[in-house]
Amino acid sequence: MEGVFGRRSWVANSILFALYHVHQPWGIPSSVLTGLLYTFPAYRYRSTWMSVILHSGQSVYFAILVLGVVSGLA
Repeated sequence: MEGVFGRRSWVANSILFALYHVHQPWGIPSSVLTGLLYTFPAYRYRSTWMSVILHSGQSVYFAILVLGVVSGLA
């Protein structure tokens, strides 16, 4: 990616992240912003682990929230 897009390859990756979520067209703008949040640390630290951790953290947060609502705790 960096060979094609240069130093802004993380922006191109965030757009690709948004296009991956095209099945939710109402969420594409927020997917671009979320993609920026996920791809910049991967670009900065040269590892996708930070993006994996951030994406997993978001999923765990929403899973706990949904379980709390369903069980009546929240």
